[in-house]
Amino acid sequence: MLMLIKNTLFSFFYKSLFLIFCHFLFSCEPKIENIFSGQDDVNLVVEGEINNLSEPYSIKISLSNAINSPDPGQTISGLQIFVEEQAGDKVYFEETAEKGVYATNDTTFQGSVSGIYHLNIESKSGEMYQSTPQILKNVPSIDTLYYRTVVRFFPDIDSIGFYEDKFFASIQFKDQPGESEYYRWKLFVNGKYSEKAESIYLENDQLFNGKLKTIVFSSDTLEENDEIIIQQFSISKSSYEFWSLLKTQATNLGTPFSPPPALIEGNIQNLQNPDEIIIGHFDVNGKTFIEGRVIKP
Repeated sequence: MLMLIKNTLFSFFYKSLFLIFCHFLFSCEPKIENIFSGQDDVNLVVEGEINNLSEPYSIKISLSNAINSPDPGQTISGLQIFVEEQAGDKVYFEETAEKGVYATNDTTFQGSVSGIYHLNIESKSGEMYQSTPQILKNVPSIDTLYYRTVVRFFPDIDSIGFYEDKFFASIQFKDQPGESEYYRWKLFVNGKYSEKAESIYLENDQLFNGKLKTIVFSSDTLEENDEIIIQQFSISKSSYEFWSLLKTQATNLGTPFSPPPALIEGNIQNLQNPDEIIIGHFDVNGKTFIEGRVIKP
């Protein structure tokens, strides 16, 4: 149900709020291999992560599309893949029934906070690919989960709209003081992850280092009794930069004045051919999460 409020100081206040909450947009975020389709070259695409929780890990290896190709990015089979810790311990990934997707064969594996990890990929032809070593950083816990009524400003009628049956999820957490921290969040609603570019939520702690921080998931509207999971990640600076650029390009796809998508290099290199551009970022993250059911405020 929508309520409108017009031409009051109260209205002016919620115009400001609207700039914080933003519009909710509905364009989908393409998969990584599709964002960079239409390039002259075909590039290797790597998607995957490990974290500090005991859970199945998977890595997807595919190719970006060649220019004018109508086909989806081709996945790659027959690779040897393992993640190595600085001390030399290795965990191997085996190809699953889904072609090009590799999963850990050690189901007890989990990353250790302060551990340093890198990804290794060996092709059938003997080419070796390796990610830049990353430290698995500690992630602060999520202190509070609550919900806000959706508010929108309608400039054509100079009014504020309250959607009494639509909500945004919000969380609070305490940032760790000291060195710079970078964060990413994923919101799952009724078991599904939103694939909108606007749903790539990122922050750095430049303005809230060591302080309490509120995050409003204003690109995803919720309804009463929705079951949600919010995952919070402490990520590396290079991961933050990669996902920021990816979000920008995915958001701009299809707009009249958007430039063609440029290749965004990640943190993976061909050891025999350092000039080869590899798309994707192998993430080593601290991870925590919170679950809840949407309750009307």
